[in-house]
Amino acid sequence: MHPSQTDILLPVLTSLTVLCLMLLFFVVTILRFAAREKKSGIRLRKTIVALEESLKKKLSAELHDEFGAAFAAITLKLQCLVTSDKNILENIRGIENYIRTLTPRLRSISYNLMPPQLEQYGLKAAIINLVNEFGQPGEPVAHVHIGVQNLQHEQNLHIFRIVQELFTNILKHSKAKSCAIQLIKTGKKLKLTVYDDGIGLDEKKYRKAPRGIGLINVFSRVELLNGTMYLTSEPGAGTEYLIEIPCFNEGKQASS
Repeated sequence: MHPSQTDILLPVLTSLTVLCLMLLFFVVTILRFAAREKKSGIRLRKTIVALEESLKKKLSAELHDEFGAAFAAITLKLQCLVTSDKNILENIRGIENYIRTLTPRLRSISYNLMPPQLEQYGLKAAIINLVNEFGQPGEPVAHVHIGVQNLQHEQNLHIFRIVQELFTNILKHSKAKSCAIQLIKTGKKLKLTVYDDGIGLDEKKYRKAPRGIGLINVFSRVELLNGTMYLTSEPGAGTEYLIEIPCFNEGKQASS
């Protein structure tokens, strides 16, 4: 008696079904493992960023309170010195002038570590102050439009650090005449745009080239916000970063 086609196909189909189920099981297991690893990695990065910001805040306060006061005291003591020796007097005046040049640099470093405006008055004030603090004559004219208020502190901090890094890159590398920083809300997304009309870059070479620690931090913060970053640029045509971030629940924020 010859076996029927059904008798032949049934074991084959059963084996294929079992094999497919096993493959599906392994795929689901791998995806779950990857998801857990990603969540674990994000939690670790959030912890590292929180520690980093805490350290920056402490250093900023120390620089402002301790060193700022020390520089002021040293200047006063130097002014109280009386001498008829011209060489000594010139050295004293030289030290005073050097301290005067250090004071704004110290304030700049302190602000860079933790801008007080961010906690006191919010994101818009902090970004405007960033542009005014670091934009010097002969550097790109910056246009700022922040059309969003009452974000959570975590979003404010990450967005500010992203703008801070990208704006610093514009000042250092772009050779631009103007730049624009815009943050708006469209639907359930925040859209951050940082644009300059400078020398631009070759996207293909840029994507292959090793990135500096600043841009690595930008990518990390975008990822922590569950955002996506798009780059548009070409040589001689400027550079635009577009970052889309899902909206968190709005939180209370201090107002001026």
